[in-house]
Amino acid sequence: MKKAVPWILVLICLVAAGFLFREGNTKDKEVIQLRAQNQELEQLRASLEEAKNDEARISAAAPTAREREELIRLRNEVGLLRRDKQKLEQQFQQAEQGRERLQEAQQAQSKQAQQIQQLQQQNQQLVVQTRDEEMAKSARVCINHLRQIDGATQQWALENKQSADSAVTPLHIAPYLINSTMPLCPAGGTYTVKSVGSAPTCTLPSHVLPP
Repeated sequence: MKKAVPWILVLICLVAAGFLFREGNTKDKEVIQLRAQNQELEQLRASLEEAKNDEARISAAAPTAREREELIRLRNEVGLLRRDKQKLEQQFQQAEQGRERLQEAQQAQSKQAQQIQQLQQQNQQLVVQTRDEEMAKSARVCINHLRQIDGATQQWALENKQSADSAVTPLHIAPYLINSTMPLCPAGGTYTVKSVGSAPTCTLPSHVLPP
């Protein structure tokens, strides 16, 4: 179960990253639309100002019949432009509100990204911690095996009246071990026995029988 936890956390990180990526694409499209609406509003504002200036110039002079018709036409256009301006202002307000919501979403996205980063760091720490715990556990088991091998060696030497310099092999001490079999290093190391007076060893550097 402990080994599965890091992979579960990695899967959660990947799902959250995919969600943030899709959310970011949607928000980018909203920003483009808001910019286009804002540009259209500025153009209509400029047209309205120009129409107002034309109306002011015509009103300042003694209007002829044609000028009166032009003035009526301009006033109608000004009325239409004002209505359009009101609509665009409403759209602009909605766009501003959308921009604020977008900023809030971006802030939330940034916060989620930080949370994902923290989750990834925690996952990495958990993986390292789990690996270290497994290595420490393997070392303890291996050292216990070395003690068993050393005890079997000393028992064999005692029963067979062997000296400290006497050579010893796994076949000699196997009957004195559990199940009459040399134990195996849990981390894949190989045990070596040489003489009665020398301690058994493992090929892994961290698996050493204490003096």
